[in-house]
Amino acid sequence: MKIRSNKQIHYDSGPNTTPLVDIVMVILIFFMLAGSFGIQSHFLVSTVPASVKGIVTAPPPPNWIPPTELEIRVETQGAGFVATVGNRQITDKNVLQATLKQMYAQFPDPQSVEVRINPGRDVDYQHVIDVYDAAVGAQFAKIGFNTALLYR
Repeated sequence: MKIRSNKQIHYDSGPNTTPLVDIVMVILIFFMLAGSFGIQSHFLVSTVPASVKGIVTAPPPPNWIPPTELEIRVETQGAGFVATVGNRQITDKNVLQATLKQMYAQFPDPQSVEVRINPGRDVDYQHVIDVYDAAVGAQFAKIGFNTALLYR
């Protein structure tokens, strides 16, 4: 007795996976739409517009007055920091904030002053945050960070 069914060609190669793929795609799209892409920012936001020093091709607008820049250099000293503002070196956050408040009061238009925090190569982020908090506490509106000193 010969079995003829073995010689016939079988086109069944397994279960149909098309519905499975459809369901997986629907679930994937649902999770993508239901998920939250707007996470809380875990970085210090700079309020100073980006500027590049160098060759400028366009002339400035008429009656343009360049903004006043206040540079604060931050370096590590032992377990703390040294913030250099002008020719003063300050190692305490509260003294730095009081100094910045005095400087804020002396500017003719303090809202146009751009504070640039320049951290050194090995400065802890906590020290940069302390300097940032001191500048915010002194009510400066435009505070930015310069990373050019990090790569020297």
